Amino acid sequence: LFAPAHLYVGRTPALTLKLERIQYPLSARFTNGVELVGYALPVDAAPCDMAGEELPLTLYLRRNDAGASEDIDALLFAHLMTPDLQLQDNGPLGNGYPLTLWREDDIVDDRRAFALPEPLTPGKAYFETGLFWLSSNGAIRRAGIVDAEGRIGGDQVVFGPIELCNGVARVSFDDLSPVGAVFENRIALEGLRSERPANEPGALRVELGWRALDRSPTAYTAFVHLLNDEGAIVSQHDFPPGGEANPTHLWVPGETVRSTALLALPPDFAPARYRLRIGLYEPVSGRQLTVKRPGQREEATFLIVDGIER
Repeated sequence: LFAPAHLYVGRTPALTLKLERIQYPLSARFTNGVELVGYALPVDAAPCDMAGEELPLTLYLRRNDAGASEDIDALLFAHLMTPDLQLQDNGPLGNGYPLTLWREDDIVDDRRAFALPEPLTPGKAYFETGLFWLSSNGAIRRAGIVDAEGRIGGDQVVFGPIELCNGVARVSFDDLSPVGAVFENRIALEGLRSERPANEPGALRVELGWRALDRSPTAYTAFVHLLNDEGAIVSQHDFPPGGEANPTHLWVPGETVRSTALLALPPDFAPARYRLRIGLYEPVSGRQLTVKRPGQREEATFLIVDGIER
């Protein structure tokens, strides 16, 4: 005997999820017209006693270009990358809700779950996701990701860092002067110190102490400018504040990071005539993050620091 089937005829219900209610917004637009607009995670860290439990991940997607192709569907791959394992939960996009039924700009949730290994290896984990494009001719290929200028720059999104088993080391800022500047409630510049190294008298070394307040959607670049008394840049250093191996979108909430900027000094350098300008920006768009310091009413897109060490 078969259970009775139910056939529903009529208009599909409106999906009313709003972008501003998504826990972690993202923007990754695939070549088949599907866009990953964000995700949700229930925890910032998995302690050792979470070994063997399921870690849920919710992805939010929409089809913002229903006429992008004649291809009929897609599979979504989702990987949890731990220090020593790749865990997978791959399957139909939208948990089986056919892509052909998605209306333009509807937001569809896609739920995945990962069984954490036993025992948990201390360290950091993160997610990778992307689409396998199922063409009408039967071919299967990865869907590329399109940037703001229409170029295909990759085929997977990396996001959602999680600390495992208290395995992310914290660094001290005790030797830095307090700053307390906050960039869009995601990253704080907690401290700073500048000095002229004895072995490099023609350079100024700037030590920076960062703290992740929440997960970041992209890998930001830091800039440190040396300004003269007319406000002109005489030296600068742009760099990933966590280095190439630890970009900001893989910083776990609460993680502390130190970085160093080295600025070439002009021959007539006099500390009283110079200031530092510091900030963060998105490397693709160039947008600078807004920043506020304690007691500051208005936001700015950079931080000015006086009092350069002699």
